[in-house]
Amino acid sequence: MDIHKRMQHNSISLTFKGTVTFELIDSIIAIISNRLDQIESNVVTKKKVYGVMLECLQNLCFHVEKNNDLEYNPMYDQQSALFMLDSDENGYQITTGNFIVKDKTDSLKTWLDEINSLSEQEVKELYNKILRNKTFSDKGTAGLGFVDIARKVGKLNYNFNNVDDKYAFFAFNLNIKKVLA
Repeated sequence: MDIHKRMQHNSISLTFKGTVTFELIDSIIAIISNRLDQIESNVVTKKKVYGVMLECLQNLCFHVEKNNDLEYNPMYDQQSALFMLDSDENGYQITTGNFIVKDKTDSLKTWLDEINSLSEQEVKELYNKILRNKTFSDKGTAGLGFVDIARKVGKLNYNFNNVDDKYAFFAFNLNIKKVLA
């Protein structure tokens, strides 16, 4: 499909690479919400896309590593995160990426794998349990974000790519299927 036809098609395509701030989140949310209102008639689908997108952007704002000590490599911009949103006739794809200290990858992988091992009902139960316990980390989160995303999209797709001895790049790929009316 040529670019003009793709632009005219009822789709969304947004890619951002840089530092994620609360102001940027507000801008992206406003732009995408407006576009979703134009192209998506199903309210459930819109709410899922909006919720997952917001959670992913907040994760990038709160959890991106400030990697000033990474050896300079023109392939990597150590201070930035990556956010992509795309859509097609089947649904919406959200991809995020950010640097993470390798020491944290095992615990994050364990947490994501634990969430992925649960049934849909068990994910809902875990979500409610975390809400009831109200145990928050030093960054003000309770691990609820990934569980909330799993409630909306199902299995969480991710991978870690080694950057150097200290850092890895965490890529998170989510597919939100359109709810058929």
